[in-house]
Amino acid sequence: EEEDGTINGKECCRTAIHGGRGCSPVSSIMVLHAVLCLSLQGVGSFTPSPFFQGRPMDGQGGGRVLLLPPPPPIFPHALRDKVWVTWSVSCKQSGKADIQTKWTEEGDLFGLVNMSKLMYCKPFPSHVGPPKIESVRQSVEFLVKEVGLPPSQATKALSSCPQLLAINVSRQRDKLLFLREEIGFSDDVIIKVVSRFPHILKYNVQRNMRPTLTFISTSLDFSDDEIRSVLERQPGVLQLRVDDNLHPKVFFMVQELGLRRDDLKKILLVNPMILTLSLENYIRPKMEFLKNEFDLEPMDVAKILKLHPPFLTYTQESIRNTFAYLAGFGVMQADIRRAMRHCPQIFGLRSARLQENIDFLREQVFLTPPQLTQVICSYPRILTYKVEPKIRAKLSYLTEELDLSPQELVQEILHFPQLLGYSLDKRLRNRIQHLQRCGIAVILRARKERSPGRERRKAITLKSAMTPSDSIFFSRYKEKDTLHWLAYGTIRYDPYGVEKDEEDKFSIDLTDFH
Repeated sequence: EEEDGTINGKECCRTAIHGGRGCSPVSSIMVLHAVLCLSLQGVGSFTPSPFFQGRPMDGQGGGRVLLLPPPPPIFPHALRDKVWVTWSVSCKQSGKADIQTKWTEEGDLFGLVNMSKLMYCKPFPSHVGPPKIESVRQSVEFLVKEVGLPPSQATKALSSCPQLLAINVSRQRDKLLFLREEIGFSDDVIIKVVSRFPHILKYNVQRNMRPTLTFISTSLDFSDDEIRSVLERQPGVLQLRVDDNLHPKVFFMVQELGLRRDDLKKILLVNPMILTLSLENYIRPKMEFLKNEFDLEPMDVAKILKLHPPFLTYTQESIRNTFAYLAGFGVMQADIRRAMRHCPQIFGLRSARLQENIDFLREQVFLTPPQLTQVICSYPRILTYKVEPKIRAKLSYLTEELDLSPQELVQEILHFPQLLGYSLDKRLRNRIQHLQRCGIAVILRARKERSPGRERRKAITLKSAMTPSDSIFFSRYKEKDTLHWLAYGTIRYDPYGVEKDEEDKFSIDLTDFH
């Protein structure tokens, strides 16, 4: 408070930051919060009246309440109608501030701009001090006006990455220009990337971003669209150094895992997070873990990664838990290792998800424990499917369409568990309806022994109907009208489209016939 009775916001902020005049760290942060709210509204100094009003609190005399005016348009969600900052009158006499803050609504500036992180983060050494309010204003305006973030997202970005306040806006503008022109990000993608990963604006363009971009495009042979796809999902790749990080990691995967460059490229396109994993602290220990506990050689791990790239990011605890869970159902260790080689995604599932599928197969499909173990060993992928609505919808359709009894359904699943892995609309319903139009019945395994020979010649099993590819299936089983033309029409294959018999109206040119 100045001699003329006004409150100096800058001096109050400086006092709070450095903890002067006996202020405690907590009280200092709260004072800084209040002054920041005023400064963002363009208030440098203000008179106590009408903003300050006498208000006793908890029996303390002479408390003051600070009432802020409505927030400006640039911060429609950051500030609220009222901020109450109270302190005791004995502050001047004792030099100790007893400050309490109370906001009228949640989601205020306390939650959006984390000033405690801002005050104690590494970019601000003691001889430099915390950032000035003007730098906060410039950073927020840059994120809102030039990057395109909403005000709430801009304040959240500064809260999660307060180091941006120590970086000049012109340098951040250079990085924004790099993202837009050299990488080719659109404005919408830039908004998405910066709001999710604001640290990208603090990377060094010459030392990190541009060499990394060159390495990805040349050594890994990524196209421009593939580079944008990788960096949009994993922008943290741009902070990695080529010589110390990326090159040793790629060399390890090519030389020790035996991956070809094309295979490595496909793996990284699916799961670019692998590039951010530490080679010495994560990848090598994971290889030793898989070797010691599951007897997996580097070549085996390479095959697993080609089949399911996210496998390398699964934690050791998750893999151990899944192994113990399957072993508890009586699955042999050899079968679990085989499941890891052919269906590694089950080792990334939570135990609750596995238990849900197990309970459904046991309680709704009525599989006994030995039958359940048989199904898991023969087709472990069944544990990765969602019960609702996929598996339940498939079972309902097969039961109603084929008039299956519970025992017949169990026999079909035991004989052919892959049946539950096919798409309901694209494979199951489509092929069964096609066979019905062709006059071919679907015979069940339990009814096959009871069917006469003449009926069996006009019927096929579910396995024979579902396993062929579309081209083989639809060429093997044709509808009745097509069979009529093939039986009674004059069919001639003319690859060059010549020598057509125009007098024979029943001739069919099979050049484009599927």
